[in-house]
Amino acid sequence: MGRINVDSAFNAGAYVSAQEACALLGVKRPTLYAYASRGLVRSVPGARSNGPRLYAKDDVLRLKSRSSARAGHAPVAAGALRWGEPVLDSAITSIGPEGPRYRGHLATTLAEEGVKFERVAELLVNGSLPAAKATWPAAVVDVSTMIDDEAPALARIGQTLASLATRHDAARLDSVENVWSMVVALPAVFARGIAGEDGREAPLAARIARALGAPESQAHVHAINAALVLAADHELNVSAFTARVVASSGARLDAVVAAAFFAFTGARHGGAGAAVEGLLRATERSARARDTLREWVARKEAVPGFEHPLYPKGDPRGSYLLRLARDLAPTAHGVVLASALAEAGEGELGILPNVDLAFTALAAALARSGKYEGIGSALFAIGRIAGWVAHGVEQREAGYLLRPRARYVGV
Repeated sequence: MGRINVDSAFNAGAYVSAQEACALLGVKRPTLYAYASRGLVRSVPGARSNGPRLYAKDDVLRLKSRSSARAGHAPVAAGALRWGEPVLDSAITSIGPEGPRYRGHLATTLAEEGVKFERVAELLVNGSLPAAKATWPAAVVDVSTMIDDEAPALARIGQTLASLATRHDAARLDSVENVWSMVVALPAVFARGIAGEDGREAPLAARIARALGAPESQAHVHAINAALVLAADHELNVSAFTARVVASSGARLDAVVAAAFFAFTGARHGGAGAAVEGLLRATERSARARDTLREWVARKEAVPGFEHPLYPKGDPRGSYLLRLARDLAPTAHGVVLASALAEAGEGELGILPNVDLAFTALAAALARSGKYEGIGSALFAIGRIAGWVAHGVEQREAGYLLRPRARYVGV
């Protein structure tokens, strides 16, 4: 129930009591308990042992919107934008209990088998997985001297995209190939001096490992590539929907990517990593994991890095990346804390880790000197560009403007 989860942020980022949940749903407690037993509304123990349970507010609101859908078209339309019914057709990604499928290919399988991120990006955009190694154009420019060394890695991506967008003519910017050449330049956000001639033919995962100062071993490159693959797309999340809206206006692909990226930086989307890092700092040591989680719940705050509305039985992406982080650096402080929190969450509160906690743990496993702040979110954003491009291209081909109507409720 991550308060600001990358793809699953709750509308209010909180839990509600049974009384509040019943009032929202217009039902009695036995009905609420039946919903909970069927997995429709998730709950966690309250602050006091043996005290009343708390219920995920977003689950309650989603169930309410579905119930209201029977009342007519307007409630259906209103609820659709709040984890409700599908709002448009797409052939890019489907989501099931086992995780996302990219045009029929299970993402976790692609990651486990080591399919290169470049090939997966081509799959998302073009509809088929290239048989041979996908090759991307060389980085359009070395942007490492154009970014603020003091800025967080996520902010550096924004600076990089802006710098690249101002250095090329409009015709070249408006192509998938140019976006890939922009992506090739992005490892510069992690370190200077890696956009030179020697690194241009290396896979993106290897370039990122080099930039982070991590070993370019098979295990490290595989973990980074897996993270990019699992980040590549997740249906109509906030940033992907932003990409489609902007693309429907006829904007260039660089504008589509930039708009999607800045939507991604929001605290309830791609900025989730900062909250997870705060949770790890509050925990300090693994022995405090259970107490830290209970303190969060006692404040009626959803725990960042946990739960996902689309994966009530656990986020498969998170499970796999957490395992990779443990394998890479089992004694790294951030990995130890994330693992302790994951175990305490599932064992004590019945909440499961999501991909946000996993990306933070992987960043801790990869980062030099133990300084991993911001790395997980930046790595996630680089991978997600593939999905933004795919949604932008698909929306262009659909050929219509995305322009919903508002139901006026003012004075």
